[in-house]
Amino acid sequence: MKNQIRIAVLDDDVTEIYKTEQMISAYEEIHPEREYITACHTEIKTFMEMMCDRSNWAYDILLMDIYLPDGNGIECGEILRDKGFTGVIIYKSSTAENRLDAFAVDAMQYLIKPVSEEKLFETLDEAIKRVMAIEQAAAEYSLYPDDSDVPIQTENVKPRKSIKEFLTKWFHGDL
Repeated sequence: MKNQIRIAVLDDDVTEIYKTEQMISAYEEIHPEREYITACHTEIKTFMEMMCDRSNWAYDILLMDIYLPDGNGIECGEILRDKGFTGVIIYKSSTAENRLDAFAVDAMQYLIKPVSEEKLFETLDEAIKRVMAIEQAAAEYSLYPDDSDVPIQTENVKPRKSIKEFLTKWFHGDL
């Protein structure tokens, strides 16, 4: 079975959504080892209901516009990070004015529209590496979803780490 990469595109411009979907389809053709599931949203409200109404996150990678009719993509990213989303956030915008704000929510990339296929492919390559590293590490370390106490361990079992502890160590290169 192929690894699935779940990608959300959040943009109020339907033409931009279509163009991004076409580029993701082209990317999938040259990377057939994975299955790419893409969902598109034009409003933050419906996107957030989809993202936050689950026990597991709905998407691994978020491609988000900054300016939307019902809110701001940066604020959306802040809320998701506050709720514990550790996936990849990539912003796409027509201006560079929010670049610093985007990185404050740990965005992986800030792309200026129009985004070229080459630039999107490079960005997706890096994003997928990050998603796969997090998934592999989570499987290896049997992570708990919070910092609660770990049940009694035997000598033969590796101590389990919380996701927060693991990601902090992984980010700082301490693994």
